[in-house]
Amino acid sequence: MMTDPAFWESLTSGRVNNCRADATADGVQVALAVKAPVQARRFTGDTLDATLDASWTPTGDTWTGPMGMSVKGLPASFTGSSTISPDGDGTKVAYQGDLTIKIPLVGDKLEAKAAPFLMSVIDSQQAAGAAWLARG
Repeated sequence: MMTDPAFWESLTSGRVNNCRADATADGVQVALAVKAPVQARRFTGDTLDATLDASWTPTGDTWTGPMGMSVKGLPASFTGSSTISPDGDGTKVAYQGDLTIKIPLVGDKLEAKAAPFLMSVIDSQQAAGAAWLARG
């Protein structure tokens, strides 16, 4: 599912306005357009255009790999990793990483406000993933 462009493109509800995904050799590159939080709109307009690159390598029944996200028009980025593993009858996807916004004087404040926003986008991805897998 995570490397299937159709899954990522199914995220065009809720926070995600538009999505284009391309499979790579070991992962996916996703271009997302999401509703910008109020605090970012003076820099980005009503929409944040972000690019996510993620790849995974299998280790036993777990897949793990690096991921990164950049945002057009903002000196903002997310770098980290994701792990996909079995979880009972389902799948667990865990993310860890660092969100950085490099704007003098206000970058730290924007990071603090952007982190919950980023988590809400990830949460909508989780809900879409559960629905995607339930459809079989």
